[in-house]
Amino acid sequence: MAKRELRVYMDNKLLTHNKHPKYLGVTLDKTLTFKEHLTRMMAKLRTRNNILQKLCGTTWGSSASTLRSSALGLVYPVAEYCAPVWLNSKHTRMVDTQLNQTMRIISGTIRPTPTIWLPTLSNIAPSNLRRAHALVREFNKIMNNPQLQVHDDVPHIQGNRLRSRHPPLKTAYELHQNDFDINERWREKWENEAAPMYHGLPYVINEPAGFDLPSGTWTTLNRTRLWS
Repeated sequence: MAKRELRVYMDNKLLTHNKHPKYLGVTLDKTLTFKEHLTRMMAKLRTRNNILQKLCGTTWGSSASTLRSSALGLVYPVAEYCAPVWLNSKHTRMVDTQLNQTMRIISGTIRPTPTIWLPTLSNIAPSNLRRAHALVREFNKIMNNPQLQVHDDVPHIQGNRLRSRHPPLKTAYELHQNDFDINERWREKWENEAAPMYHGLPYVINEPAGFDLPSGTWTTLNRTRLWS
């Protein structure tokens, strides 16, 4: 059934079958894995990272603060478009890989740098937490507007409909019930994944020391404190 092509006629003409229709900017597929959508998004992010890379080098370029602002305006809007819809897809790693590269550009770090350090040095919350935050924010808007038809689905979100697709509405409800706080979850993630010697550093969530240093100095500082 997954390979079946629909034959739809209009004015006695067969309409072209589209395996990946696009609706409101989101590319759909038959099983709602969003693989095609995230694959296309990955290509867009790679292009925008190349643009961001033009603003810096190993010894020259814009400050981390400028690069961060540029990334939040150029890269992240693409990476997070309609994120509440596809955040449970198993293919989000394609997006996260490009966002890790974005944070490496901001922090001036090299590929062997542990990914747990990238959000901290870039002063940007981990991508999965940002997506969860966007989902909770959207859920709260829905709950505050009882006229929306989606309210009819809320009492049934604990059911097993589309169980394999991990419905985002169910995820939103669980996060809401647990009082999701992005900064607190970020700190917990840091405490659980960073080496014990780095726990309690004052720049988790806040801008790290040296954030406004010249690019060359900032890059040297980060590579020194991580690998010395």
